[in-house]
Amino acid sequence: MKSAVYRQMNEQLHPNPKTVDKLIEQTRPQKSIFGKFSRLPKPARTAILTALIVALSSTTLTVASDNSAEFRDMLYSISPRVGALFSPVMMSDVSQGIQMTVEAVYINGDDAEFIISLKDLEGDRISKSAGLNDSYHIIRPIYFDMSSYGCAGLGYDPETQKRRYHIFTHEPNAGKFWGDTLSFSVSEIMYGMNFVREKVPVPIDLTQVDYNPKTVSGAFLNEKGHGSGGTGTIYFDEYSAEYLVPQTPQDFIDEIQLTGIGWKNGYLHIQNCIENWNGNSHIGYYLVAENGDILESFTVSWKETSSEYFETFFEVKPEELKNYQVYAEYVTGGEILKGNWEVKFPLKNLE
Repeated sequence: MKSAVYRQMNEQLHPNPKTVDKLIEQTRPQKSIFGKFSRLPKPARTAILTALIVALSSTTLTVASDNSAEFRDMLYSISPRVGALFSPVMMSDVSQGIQMTVEAVYINGDDAEFIISLKDLEGDRISKSAGLNDSYHIIRPIYFDMSSYGCAGLGYDPETQKRRYHIFTHEPNAGKFWGDTLSFSVSEIMYGMNFVREKVPVPIDLTQVDYNPKTVSGAFLNEKGHGSGGTGTIYFDEYSAEYLVPQTPQDFIDEIQLTGIGWKNGYLHIQNCIENWNGNSHIGYYLVAENGDILESFTVSWKETSSEYFETFFEVKPEELKNYQVYAEYVTGGEILKGNWEVKFPLKNLE
């Protein structure tokens, strides 16, 4: 496909050989933004520069726009920074039947914010539960050491069937470069999840807690990828803690299984397992007293073959457990759709 695009571009424009040679020579210094481009064989560079001339020429702009996706992919195969500079502006892109569109851009000093939307052109995969699965990527021609960015959902519009997201970036001292363009890409979309974002009671009976559970030292985490989090993590060392030895999994909530409840060395443990984890399903626990007080907790997760384990710790005395009930928030289900959604737009206010 790409070779056909190159041939089509070459056939429609034959630049002056001296112009091509001059452009090639300008890319030789190692500080050039072209990176790998300067090390390509001269015939390959000639073909690529020919394509660039086609794209940048006002008389042949339709050649690039007709093949914008293929042309952009060719540029990014050379270097992401080359692609960020020279690929055509694309405010909308379609992959796997789902359209991603830039709907608004706002520039304020060193901050750049934009809103993108997703819409399913072939079905109903996009709803209020659809997410980007942390697969988005921002490419700028110029990079800054203190860059920061984030993404937040803006809800789902049933009338237009669009799910919108607010992406924000902060790059100190970058304001003078906002005349450049920015590329935003997504490689995975997750849809069909079940969200329970309010504290609800869950079927865990604290009168059945095992006060002599089998445990293993946190040293086993050294050999596994793991993570931790929660309101009490500042006081917690996951390596010095002990963990429940998983018991036979019991059905609990959707694909989340219960593999242990125990009290050991001052902590109540609740352990769960998710087989063939999709990278998104999770649960967060709370111990809620009759007066509404909530105990702080922290959770450690790790992987065993195809299963993901989550163990939540509460610092509580055993005689106090009768005063609490277990509540949780959770996300279950969902499928991952892999694709290649990418938009490129000028960094200027757009409404």
